[in-house]
Amino acid sequence: MSKTLVNFIEELDTNAKLLETYKANPVGTAKDYGLSEEDVKIIEDKNWDELSKRFEDLGKAPRNIRS
Repeated sequence: MSKTLVNFIEELDTNAKLLETYKANPVGTAKDYGLSEEDVKIIEDKNWDELSKRFEDLGKAPRNIRS
């Protein structure tokens, strides 16, 4: 199973080390996690509307990762 942006954001809620790394380097952390270039671009562009849409499309409550 490939890692998705939603998986990544959910893991940020439960993995303190990943969250600290994300806070220091969001784009690099997303790439290291194995996200697609499209998903990395969402983080790089801070496209929070698209991120929220991804959660809504899966019937999940959006998470706040704005930095």
